Amino acid sequence: MKDELARKILNVHVEFISETDHPPLQPCAFLASENPNSTNLAHAAGLSRVYLDEHDRALNPGFILLILEDLCKMKITRLKHVRRILSFYHNSLGINEPYQILVDGTFCQAALSNKIYIKEQLPKYLDGSVNLCTTKCVVHEGRNLVDTNYPSLLGAVLIAKRFYQKQCHHKSSLPAAECILDLIGEKNQNHYFVATQDKDLRAALRKIGCVPILYINYNAIILEKPSMKTKTTVENITHDKLQPSQYQKEVLNLMKKAYLPESQTKFIKRKKRKRPAEPNPLSCKKKKKQIVTAGEETKRKRRRRLRKGKSAEVAVALQN
Repeated sequence: MKDELARKILNVHVEFISETDHPPLQPCAFLASENPNSTNLAHAAGLSRVYLDEHDRALNPGFILLILEDLCKMKITRLKHVRRILSFYHNSLGINEPYQILVDGTFCQAALSNKIYIKEQLPKYLDGSVNLCTTKCVVHEGRNLVDTNYPSLLGAVLIAKRFYQKQCHHKSSLPAAECILDLIGEKNQNHYFVATQDKDLRAALRKIGCVPILYINYNAIILEKPSMKTKTTVENITHDKLQPSQYQKEVLNLMKKAYLPESQTKFIKRKKRKRPAEPNPLSCKKKKKQIVTAGEETKRKRRRRLRKGKSAEVAVALQN
């Protein structure tokens, strides 16, 4: 929403438009007179050319500068998000440059409507080299839609035809989604990215796992987070890597036999020592309670207390 608001306020046009009443300015030339940092901010925010009409000129330059700063922060966070996801795929699945990106007709149509140049924006967004490709089934499906009821899709078909067409080996053309799923396979061994707007296709790719998914939201390309299936597969792969292989197990067994004596290799179970058990309480005779008479209770033995010194000696003499 901030991106859209800023572009409305600044009246940004990516391409040169000669029909405007006033001559086009270089990126934020009007703001540069107020603040020299605005030009760098405009470049960082991805604004190629900025046109300011009379309404925009009347705005406070500081307010427009704040919007440009927000755009820069948003772009930095998006790039960090992408790098984190790409490092996950690189470290866990070995997906490296150049990235193989399968593009379908829905993605081309969304890029055309949002004025996104795919060949230029995708390498910038992924910060690496890419190989854009499609399939014959995708192009054939787009042509059929143009010939029947959707002539507005002609631009998307022309864009898709410019990409390299992978050999899908389908004698009769299949729907684009089925063709892409067949090309991906069960494990995505060729490390394809898939760029599509088809929600059903994206859901099917999430179930397969290990497939990076790209789509367009408003006017921005977005790399989807790894699915739960992908994370589970990566955990299993890392667990298998930590376990010794069959060859390593055989070598370990040979080393044990060669260097360890047989007494250490064999584990002898110790017999538990039987200790004397306690008597059965049911077989034991119960203790009798002593009966005390009333006369004996009153009698008490007199206890003589020994004292130190002379008194103690006297007490000993009396006892003797």
